[in-house]
Amino acid sequence: MQWIKIKPIVPRPGKNGKVPSLKQLAYLISRKIVVEGIKPKNVLSNTLRENENTLVSAFANKVAELLEIEAINIIDTL
Repeated sequence: MQWIKIKPIVPRPGKNGKVPSLKQLAYLISRKIVVEGIKPKNVLSNTLRENENTLVSAFANKVAELLEIEAINIIDTL
């Protein structure tokens, strides 16, 4: 329940007019997450999409470098 104190969560009175305790609030939040889930943030996919050209270029360069090294090793063994 420490996270409730850290986050800017301000409990509001329920239908009965009472403000829930920290324990009750934690239960209510966890129950809502179980029922409705959490909206994804897509941090990784957004980052990959934004840097796709850079990543593909770096990967292609590294593959070319490794293939060249491997080809030289094969030729040296002949």
